[in-house]
Amino acid sequence: KDKNKVKMLTYNRPVNRSLVNKLKESMKKYGILSTVTVYQSEKETLLVDGQHRWTAASELGLDMPAISKLDYGKFR
Repeated sequence: KDKNKVKMLTYNRPVNRSLVNKLKESMKKYGILSTVTVYQSEKETLLVDGQHRWTAASELGLDMPAISKLDYGKFR
């Protein structure tokens, strides 16, 4: 819910603006078709998979459905 707590993995590929723009158009037309994967702690949410979908949905002001795991210590 709090998008300010979401952090992307530092070793993920950089966000490609062209792909984000294509996803935004798709989301406007069809909605969000797949979730992102996150690991959650009390302080933050770590985005593991779906940084392009997350960026597109965030820029459109959409709530992004996520599959959430509670312990992400091994990914830090």
